[in-house]
Amino acid sequence: MKDKKTIYQIFFLIIFLILVFLVIRRHYIIKDLNSYNTKIEKRDSTEIENYKIQVYRNLELGNIIAYPNNNIFDRILLDEFAYKKYGVYLCHTLILDEDKEKVAKSIMDSVIFEKYGQNFYIKLLQEFDKIENTIPQNKTIDGYYLTVKQDYDDIAITRKYILNQLKERKLIPLNQNPFYPRVLRINFIVSKKGLIKNPQVLLKYNQKIDSTVVILLKELPFKWTPGTIEGKIVEFQQQIVFEFGVDPFYRKVD
Repeated sequence: MKDKKTIYQIFFLIIFLILVFLVIRRHYIIKDLNSYNTKIEKRDSTEIENYKIQVYRNLELGNIIAYPNNNIFDRILLDEFAYKKYGVYLCHTLILDEDKEKVAKSIMDSVIFEKYGQNFYIKLLQEFDKIENTIPQNKTIDGYYLTVKQDYDDIAITRKYILNQLKERKLIPLNQNPFYPRVLRINFIVSKKGLIKNPQVLLKYNQKIDSTVVILLKELPFKWTPGTIEGKIVEFQQQIVFEFGVDPFYRKVD
């Protein structure tokens, strides 16, 4: 009988110790989770503030970027019209973080609405609809072809040449805030002779670098392969994009 009582005591003691262990373990798990959540919230808050730096820097550079949330805006000619008439760049690239996208849209929209009115997007569509049918198919507003048979290697060769020139001139890498904008986007026309003309900066990166790239494009030591449509050489519109450094908002956070 005494042995049986001892066994029960040992059994309940083990149960008690297990319960104590589980309670302590639960306490530390909750503590670790709270600590992790605090770090995540702090990190997200810091990233949002850093992203604001990028948005405001874009405005300082003169980059007014609209983030339309309607697929109807995803039209090449409408993008061209918005930039030519209002100096507004329509961005259709998704930002991978919803909070950052809201920040960018909120700040940029406030600038756009103050400058052009609260109904900017509606007005833009209405004005574009009036001229859309007057633009020949596969042509820009200025009458250049959009889609032609071309040598796409020309883009890569040109980008490599210009980046090498910028390095030789010690213009890159640029020592600046890592959260500043990192993209330079330039629009231009390729002539029938394969020459670059009318380069226009759509998204600015740095005044010195932007102007240097424009000059380099105009003075390329080689020609592009002329574009053709059904065997006929034509002038066409092209864009080239330069990305400098690493975008901190697309890095994996440990």
